[in-house]
Amino acid sequence: MSDRIVRFRRIQLAEYTDIGARLLIACYRPPPWNEEWSPKLAMQRLNELSSTPSCLSIGAFHENSLVGFAAGVPHTGAQGTSLYLSEIVVEPQFQNAGVGASLLLSFERLAKELGYESIWLVTARAESTIRFYYNRQYQEPETLLVLARTI
Repeated sequence: MSDRIVRFRRIQLAEYTDIGARLLIACYRPPPWNEEWSPKLAMQRLNELSSTPSCLSIGAFHENSLVGFAAGVPHTGAQGTSLYLSEIVVEPQFQNAGVGASLLLSFERLAKELGYESIWLVTARAESTIRFYYNRQYQEPETLLVLARTI
């Protein structure tokens, strides 16, 4: 990966939904997620995000091709305004080379410039994802619990 220069910049996610959907499918297929996204649902996911007011998106580019992105939406609560990091994906061949970490750092810097006070996210309960975020000072709040129910 050392010969691959990756640059990061703010993007309008709506302009990249096709390639973004392909990245999302490729990134969530292998462990630890093991998710089988259809192209239709991946496009729907990105359209939902990109149509959310104040959606913040950063793209990772190699030779003008999108190889990853991070997207978040505002969340205002009693503690102030934070960003919910809805998606962060990196093309598999660019993973484990610092691209994801740099993408996350770029996202954090832009969020701070825009006045956000914190970032929160939900991720797979797997050693690799937990380690990735813990190594970047993300913590599991003692007061919060993520719950889900199939209806």
